[in-house]
Amino acid sequence: MLDSLKNKKNATLRIGQVSQKMKISVDTLRFYEKMDLIVPHRDKNDRRLYTTEDLEKLHLIICLLETDLSIKETQEFLKLYNHGKDTVKKRTDFYSDLIKKIALDIEKKIKQLQYFSDKIKKTQDY
Repeated sequence: MLDSLKNKKNATLRIGQVSQKMKISVDTLRFYEKMDLIVPHRDKNDRRLYTTEDLEKLHLIICLLETDLSIKETQEFLKLYNHGKDTVKKRTDFYSDLIKKIALDIEKKIKQLQYFSDKIKKTQDY
């Protein structure tokens, strides 16, 4: 996904290109910016320019939000992320807690699927 930019030093993409590449809407990108999740550079005409680093961060944001983290929780994590090496332990703990939460959510979904599967079997027995 990001490989084409990694090979080009100082390469940037505009918002429409990022929207297509990351498969999210321009409005979503603007919302993420409004919420201070990502802050792209601006050119002399005030157009957004996204770097490889921005795209990597955007990928992280999308993944975090897809785990049902709130915007606020994602903002808090990104504060740690932006501090780099100083927060590795806190970020590792965060990821560990997130993995546990996702595993519990998956277990719950499996139980729900089993429940509905059992309902289908009972229905078919009539």
